[in-house]
Amino acid sequence: MMKVVLASLNTKYVHTNVAIRSLKTNCHIDGISVQLREFTINDREEHILGRLVEEKAQVYAFSIYIWNLEPTRRIMGNLKKIRPDAWIVVGGPEVSYLTESEAWELGADLVISGEGEKIFPRVMEAISKGESLEEFAGVSYNKGNKSIRVLTSMEPVVLDELSFPYTKQELNQLKDNILYYESSRGCPYSCAYCMSSVEKGLRNKSMTKVKEELTTFLEAGVKLVKLVDRTFNCNKERAKEILTFLLDQEGETCFHFEVAADLLDEELLELLGRTPVGRFQLEAGVQSVHPETLKRIARVSNIPQVKENMNRILQKENVHVHMDLIAGLPGEGLEQIARSFNEIMDVGPHMLQLGFLKILKGSPMENMVESFGYKFQGHPPYQVLKNNSISYEELWLLHLVEHVLEKYYNSGNFPTTLEMVRNSEEQTPFDFYCGLAAHWDKKGFFDRKISKDALYQILFDYLCQNGFHRPMVEQTLKMDYLLQASWPLPPFLHPTPLPKEKAFALLHSQGFVEEYLKDYMGKPPKDIVKQVYFEIFDGGRGNKRLGLFSPKKTGLFHRNMVRWVEDWSSRLDLMLNN
Repeated sequence: MMKVVLASLNTKYVHTNVAIRSLKTNCHIDGISVQLREFTINDREEHILGRLVEEKAQVYAFSIYIWNLEPTRRIMGNLKKIRPDAWIVVGGPEVSYLTESEAWELGADLVISGEGEKIFPRVMEAISKGESLEEFAGVSYNKGNKSIRVLTSMEPVVLDELSFPYTKQELNQLKDNILYYESSRGCPYSCAYCMSSVEKGLRNKSMTKVKEELTTFLEAGVKLVKLVDRTFNCNKERAKEILTFLLDQEGETCFHFEVAADLLDEELLELLGRTPVGRFQLEAGVQSVHPETLKRIARVSNIPQVKENMNRILQKENVHVHMDLIAGLPGEGLEQIARSFNEIMDVGPHMLQLGFLKILKGSPMENMVESFGYKFQGHPPYQVLKNNSISYEELWLLHLVEHVLEKYYNSGNFPTTLEMVRNSEEQTPFDFYCGLAAHWDKKGFFDRKISKDALYQILFDYLCQNGFHRPMVEQTLKMDYLLQASWPLPPFLHPTPLPKEKAFALLHSQGFVEEYLKDYMGKPPKDIVKQVYFEIFDGGRGNKRLGLFSPKKTGLFHRNMVRWVEDWSSRLDLMLNN
């Protein structure tokens, strides 16, 4: 029995690698046992190496991406020293376009370029039987003093012929992880920065198969499924059928789609408008709001329509929206990037990802390097360092901005305070985050780990130092802390909890509990006060508002909710006096 280990280094523990699972479920060869081993790029390489050696496999096959190439290369090199007779096989986007010398420098014995589900089992069978590998299209090997580089491309895989990549046992074990799924392969567009532009054509699974497989996720109670389809709604009718099908199903699974926001027509918007909270997430790649930039990178997009459609979806408050920008695109300086940032911030997505251009091997961007003066990293992730339009120092500033954007805006933990900042109109969103990043840099916060409470303290100090009304900042941050984090409040926010005896007086009133805490009906007050926090807020002009904070789960998100008791003081006086 020949043992094959399919291995991958994921970016985080909650991520899963769908590629190695698809290879395994489509590899049924007598005399061959296939095992999966997943790690993360944050695991100690000695630990990963030890676990792989323990497997005593004859073949180790690695799934290579831009984020895991370097650690995987080191692990493969050491694995080869310990197991010189084992085959080291690599595949994935990061190795499919390597030159021959680059492929062998990687330390692999065999490279599979492109789709692997059909060719991988055949290659494994040939290795197990000691047969020649010279006839396999898309396969290159360097073993036994013989180097063969086959450039012939493989026939595209028929998606309906592939087995579902997840077993029922795996779904039960991984239902709290992020699981990935593809209902199509390829992309109808040719964006210069994307490897999908190299692939020609778009292939879809049949709707029967897609519905069957999506139902499997729902029945298993999987938390989050991300469809990796490059542009989910490029075929509008197909997208409508899938969304309609999912809306008709029972279950708590959330489905994440990458969409072209300007292609969302009235029917799709209507479907999204009646979606239960937590069922769908949308990711819309904007990249830039400048038509001339989009033209240079061969990206077709109607930006006014993107913003209008995203605004309509966000107004419904039922679908989580994620929008993307890319810094370093050809011809764009800091001023143009700032404008894109501000325009998308005005839309108000739940997340705004500020990414950085990468010059990927084999992508059309390689043809623009000289004309736009690109300097970029010579190793993964091949990120741009500067070009004729933007300096390294300006891109470094954007990296700092991206960091504080993740900590404050994208975390979703400061909505009330950031809305106050936005409404002040003292500065643009870009200028605000640049200022906050400069504050972090000056204080050395980028150089050390920052706790949850410290994030609130830093923002509190920064806003107060920059002219914002201190009592207002205190109230908004207090609100955010209680909604997003937990209690008790940190001392710098000057907590004013309702005294326990007064909280108990309110909770002993059945009418009060029924009106404000209906979910806790029938529970004794001593149990309710363990789950509900009573905090007094300054409403201005001497008014005091009582907020009741309690846990709430909405889809994927665990957030506290608040109920305001406007007449709490008079009601409490009446209860205590009686």
